[in-house]
Amino acid sequence: MIAYSYDRVTKEYSGEYRCQPDPLDGGFLLPAFATEIKPEQPKEGHVMVFKDEGWVEVEDNRKLVVYDKSTKEEKKWEQLGKLSTFVTKIAPKEHDTHWDEEKKKWKGHEEYLKKEEDDLKKQLEFEASYVFKRRKSYPPLFEQLDALYWDMKNGTDNWIKSRDKVKEQFPKEE
Repeated sequence: MIAYSYDRVTKEYSGEYRCQPDPLDGGFLLPAFATEIKPEQPKEGHVMVFKDEGWVEVEDNRKLVVYDKSTKEEKKWEQLGKLSTFVTKIAPKEHDTHWDEEKKKWKGHEEYLKKEEDDLKKQLEFEASYVFKRRKSYPPLFEQLDALYWDMKNGTDNWIKSRDKVKEQFPKEE
């Protein structure tokens, strides 16, 4: 006789064994955590579990990487059965902030990228402006002050000419 064994904790099918003859009754000895009922072949991603005197097919997500919907924490799922409603198989992106239960997806990353894109556009617009170009073209303040000092001492207007040159090169937008 063949016995179909299952794990004593999870009740998951673990294999088949030849039963030993019973020396007292003449029948066979059925090992602990075993049954004479043969389990069916489970679907992909499922296992057979002995429950209520019969085999039932149970989803097997063990060793699957899941993410906690409230903390984004990554962990391995270690239980038989369906996943908890508190976790998802979908990995959050770097800037995701929260799980949207209605849409079944992480939120926040797209908003972050949009803000980054808007900030970049503003920066590029500013860099294209006459104000930025003038600031970039003027020498450092200590050099300008030194030029003013020498202009005043020598009665020249080199500092004003250098400023006018930059203003002509990058005229004020009207």
